[in-house]
Amino acid sequence: MNAMLSLLVAVSLASASELLGPIHHLQGKHIGEGEALMWEIEYFGAEGHAVVDETGGHFYHDRCCGGVQTDNPRWIYPQPTWDTYPMYYTGTTMRYTLTLTNTGEASYTNLRVVVIQEYLNTDGDWGEWIGPDATKDWNLEELRAGQSVVWEGTLDIPPGAHGGLSRTHLQVQRATLDQRETGDVIIDDTKVVIWCPLQMKPLPETGPTN
Repeated sequence: MNAMLSLLVAVSLASASELLGPIHHLQGKHIGEGEALMWEIEYFGAEGHAVVDETGGHFYHDRCCGGVQTDNPRWIYPQPTWDTYPMYYTGTTMRYTLTLTNTGEASYTNLRVVVIQEYLNTDGDWGEWIGPDATKDWNLEELRAGQSVVWEGTLDIPPGAHGGLSRTHLQVQRATLDQRETGDVIIDDTKVVIWCPLQMKPLPETGPTN
């Protein structure tokens, strides 16, 4: 391993609070000039995987029935999003980790870290949030030089959520010492990583719906 310090923050996630200030809806990927931060999001416990290409969506139900594939030609997304993604059924829980690393030589203090789960529209723009539990935030008092902080998060996907590509929108804001106000947005990344919620019909019927 390298010399970077790592800290696992094993705390309960609270919904983003208006007390902590607004969530700024910026477009695209942004990191403030001179900011020495790196970040990564990983998903765990997927039910299978989805492949999105020019012919639509192709779903592989690895956990429940390996080798079974279903398809939906209505899943048409822009070419830059054609890829393979982790797939979760609606009504289940999506699990992820977020790692934030300070690669610089100075410490950061009083940061607000926000994660938003939102649908990806077919035109490539960001869309609605995935249910009432879609937004989480943490307060980080200090991130020292060379330190990595890892948060564990979950999203209970509503049973009535519609299928489609979804993405994890990451935002890091500067905050006041008492965390009651937020200032500059130093990271805004709406395309950090993509996952896929998929509606399923109750057994014994077969195949996903959307």
